Amino acid sequence: MTAGLLCVALVVGAVALTTVLSRTRVAALDDVVVQRADTVAELAADDRLPTTLPVAQPGEIVQLLDASGRVLATSPTASATLPVLPADEVAELRARAPWVGSTTDSAYDDEARAAVRATTWQDEPATVVATVPMTEVRGLLHALTLALLGVVPVLTAMFAVAIWFALGRALEPALARQRTFVGDAAHELRSPIASLRAAVDVARAHPQAYPADELAADLDGDLTRMQTLVDDLLLLARLGSTTGRPVEVDLAGVAREVARSVGVRAVVRMEVVGSGTGTADPDAVARVVRNLVDNAVRHARSRVVVTVAPGAVTVDDDGSGIPIADRERVFERFVRLDEARVREGGGSGLGLAIARELARDGGGDLTLGDSHLGGLRACLRL
Repeated sequence: MTAGLLCVALVVGAVALTTVLSRTRVAALDDVVVQRADTVAELAADDRLPTTLPVAQPGEIVQLLDASGRVLATSPTASATLPVLPADEVAELRARAPWVGSTTDSAYDDEARAAVRATTWQDEPATVVATVPMTEVRGLLHALTLALLGVVPVLTAMFAVAIWFALGRALEPALARQRTFVGDAAHELRSPIASLRAAVDVARAHPQAYPADELAADLDGDLTRMQTLVDDLLLLARLGSTTGRPVEVDLAGVAREVARSVGVRAVVRMEVVGSGTGTADPDAVARVVRNLVDNAVRHARSRVVVTVAPGAVTVDDDGSGIPIADRERVFERFVRLDEARVREGGGSGLGLAIARELARDGGGDLTLGDSHLGGLRACLRL
């Protein structure tokens, strides 16, 4: 598509260039013949006509013709007995004089620009005809056309190849990441779907041995996990396109609300200390803090501390932490460092990825480090 548009643009440009050059050169030739015809007409009318009429341009011809079309005076570039134009054409153009235009009836050139002026010579009607050949113009345009016919396809091909290589190199990492992302998403969804299918098949095969309430309880966990995963994927897909309006956010209030909601199901002790505000999207901040607290609670041994400061929220836990070499890798989507951990306990592998992308989408950042509690420290800066 891009190469095609470039080709069209080059063709249009070539046509425009050829047209401009043609008109410019023809206008220059017209100036030559008009000036020459006017000069000779004045000389003839004043009876100051030289024996040989002056010319300057290569191939330029000027003649003074009588009423019957015979040559009265000529430039050295033409015969004294052969008129540059036929008598009938001279008579027709004299009636329209002053006239300037193209002619193919010249006795000396295949095509020429000509100027015709009516004058008098020794009190008798006479006509001045001045011509300049179009050979140079046609040759220039022919050479330019051939050059453009060769250049346009070559430029188009070179540009297409350059675009193909450039876009290929630029998009390959994105395409690879997209393929990995889709494959990982399909892999994550396959497990709960298989579990749901197995439960439904068992219930269908043994309806008496699988009461409805037990079936609902078994399905609920997988459905919740699938819903969470799909919601996370949709959130990641929308990042950057629907950013909320930044406002002043009470970070301590957000942290306490998250701690209360997570603390209901947590088996570790949670603390929220400090105070401060920050300018951000409230929903995004709440989601980031929730993901960090969820991650800390999942890996802490007994304690999680959320520390609030102006423009920052830090979450510490006393778990096993994350090796320095893996602290960037855990922000990749669907990454779990402990593959032996059960999926329900290990999460979907999207929590930290979502947290960092939300933070950066709002102009902040999320980093990991060592906690004073012995585990991991996650620091959100707005």
